[in-house]
Amino acid sequence: MVRLAAATLFVVLGWAGNAHASCDLGMLRMYTLASGHLAGATWSLRAIDSGDGRYAFEVIVGRSRRAHHSGRFYVEGPGGAPVELGWTSSKPGTRPTFVAGAIAQAARHVRIRLSNGTVRTVRTIPPRCGLSPGIAFFLAPAPAGTHPVAISGRDARGKVVASWRR
Repeated sequence: MVRLAAATLFVVLGWAGNAHASCDLGMLRMYTLASGHLAGATWSLRAIDSGDGRYAFEVIVGRSRRAHHSGRFYVEGPGGAPVELGWTSSKPGTRPTFVAGAIAQAARHVRIRLSNGTVRTVRTIPPRCGLSPGIAFFLAPAPAGTHPVAISGRDARGKVVASWRR
């Protein structure tokens, strides 16, 4: 019995290793989509999805999780409207300050209007190996003490494909 359990575990681990190499197990771990330096700190944007529209993402600054959000695109059923944008921002008083989100993959640019009247426009980050198509992500730096008042995503032709307004 012990041999059978060990052999089964070996086969399962071998399969998972092969599947990971072929990039079809996005639900098993977070994938780093982008990383860099902002205001002297290292950051990374990581995401995971289920393939059926459920997703989660987080922003790591240094080695701390500074923001996260999860949601579901493509809500079906009675009263279910399509969801095409989910976002979060850094906690007040923390640095660096940013706005990050998930948006319909058709969006190529995200425009964020902030509470101080400034606008940040960033390119979206398309789904990477291990993540399902349909959802892109974004991260934009923001001045300290500001928060988003409007977010819109535009496709390659400039048409708004997703938006949110406070």
